[in-house]
Amino acid sequence: MAWHSEHRAFVVEEYICNGELVITTQRAFRIRFELGRHDPVPDRKTIHVWVSNFRATGSALKKKSPGRPRTVTTPENVARVRASIQQSPKCSTLKHAAALGLSDRSVRRILHRNLHMHPYKMMVTQELSERDFETRKAALYKHRPTTLQALKEAITQAVAAIPPEMTRRTMDNFQERLRQCVNNGGRHLPEIIFKTK
Repeated sequence: MAWHSEHRAFVVEEYICNGELVITTQRAFRIRFELGRHDPVPDRKTIHVWVSNFRATGSALKKKSPGRPRTVTTPENVARVRASIQQSPKCSTLKHAAALGLSDRSVRRILHRNLHMHPYKMMVTQELSERDFETRKAALYKHRPTTLQALKEAITQAVAAIPPEMTRRTMDNFQERLRQCVNNGGRHLPEIIFKTK
């Protein structure tokens, strides 16, 4: 049975007041909590543990185990990670971990649990509206193709009709994005939308 703090306090008090008699304490417990003859009461060992806990700590409650010692997520390491992130926010967790002498997993755990920082999730969007689709469709289906071969020819003609200037601008844009990517150390480009949850 799960004994509550009220039960424990009563047993310790009653045990000490009754001259440390277990059976008298158990009888008083039955009367106080209106228990029947066959209902469970704290046994001798339980009573002695509660009393010794009370004498040692001033409380009859269970001693909480200290748990596994936290070796990495100490307040000092949390402060070091925070300072490192503030100093160079664009560095990867791997680089921060190497600089701080911690494992990558520990740095990510501190960022997530202690500093409440979360990794970005990339969400690439295609900026085509309904109007764009209709324009492209109208160009392809100007002379409604009736066979697969006619459709292929219409697509080939539409691609051939793209002005060379537009192709050059597209290639320049792509090369500029590659340069930005290299300059940013492989990190994201400013135009890409990020989803944080």
